Amino acid sequence: MVLPTPKLVNILYACAHGRLPWGVEWDNALPLCESLIDDETDEEYTGYVLCCGHTLKYPQESSAVVGAGLMLPGPDDRFGRPTLTITKAGRAFLEQHIGMAEVAA
Repeated sequence: MVLPTPKLVNILYACAHGRLPWGVEWDNALPLCESLIDDETDEEYTGYVLCCGHTLKYPQESSAVVGAGLMLPGPDDRFGRPTLTITKAGRAFLEQHIGMAEVAA
């Protein structure tokens, strides 16, 4: 079971709409990136990245989201990195929790 969080809802919003909740156009898929730095612990990790701290750590968070059917592996991005894309179940989850998104006024 995946609990809704503002971070997850923002990620799903961007993947569903092709723009960040606050209005900036964005890709519909999350690329897997290595050598990310955790803001709280300064530890390096690998994760699927949207932007601005909106990441799904690999494999902990990303596996849970894929396991819940909210996202699934998509085509590699233009740099050859694996991606995640939103599913119909992810869109339904987003619709149910849209109030948590940081949508621009």
